[in-house]
Amino acid sequence: MRIKELKTLIDQKLIVDTRIETHATHNQYSIHINIKDEEYQLTNWRNKPLIFRNLEQATEALAQAGIDHSVLVQHTGHEEVIELSAHNELFISQTPISI
Repeated sequence: MRIKELKTLIDQKLIVDTRIETHATHNQYSIHINIKDEEYQLTNWRNKPLIFRNLEQATEALAQAGIDHSVLVQHTGHEEVIELSAHNELFISQTPISI
């Protein structure tokens, strides 16, 4: 889903949940969008995942679409080191943010 499409959904007053995901060891942020039970990732004009280099760029993209709050999800490196799959949620930090 592109920013323009997200803005159209916001203008139509649809309930849209967003989250910004990052990994503790990378300076990369991606935006995920939930509409009803469907999940989308924000993409560029080539339909490739849109990756931001910092949190400010990601929140600016959401603000441009009309989103005023989101959730920042930070994955830690522990899940890869100890190879947990069933308990990954133990190593995820979720922080509500205002944009």
